[in-house]
Amino acid sequence: MPLTRPGRRDEHGETLIELLMTIAIIGIAAAALLGALITSVSSSGEHRTLTQEEAGLKSYADLAKQAIELSTGPLAPPAYTPCASPSAYSSIVTQTPPPGIVITISGITYWNGTSFGSTCDQETSADLQQVTLLATAQHGASQTLSFVVRNPNYAPPSGD
Repeated sequence: MPLTRPGRRDEHGETLIELLMTIAIIGIAAAALLGALITSVSSSGEHRTLTQEEAGLKSYADLAKQAIELSTGPLAPPAYTPCASPSAYSSIVTQTPPPGIVITISGITYWNGTSFGSTCDQETSADLQQVTLLATAQHGASQTLSFVVRNPNYAPPSGD
């Protein structure tokens, strides 16, 4: 039988320093996880807004192209205007964009036979227009989308 002193036990425990270090390590790990979670939630909200902005922009572009190129009724002419300015098409789409997003026509360029440019010549530029839309969200992010519209009355020259 081993000899031990009376009243004294084998002390296998953690010291106060070891416990404090463990708590500090767990606290640092929890803070890092919380920071990552907050970043993830914030990024998710921004991504959702950008996705809504993009969807609204595409929908608006489709409706604008349809309103410009096609007639809106049996007797109504298309809204296409040769050498149009952005204000000429600003009221053709009646759809409301998603909440918190403003969509505007930011520019129109005209086809000159080889590329789109800012000057319009009635004879060469009146058949194709590139319309650029700008969508701006409340938090300041913005996206642009361009689409080409054609003159619905355009008839290519005959090769007589």
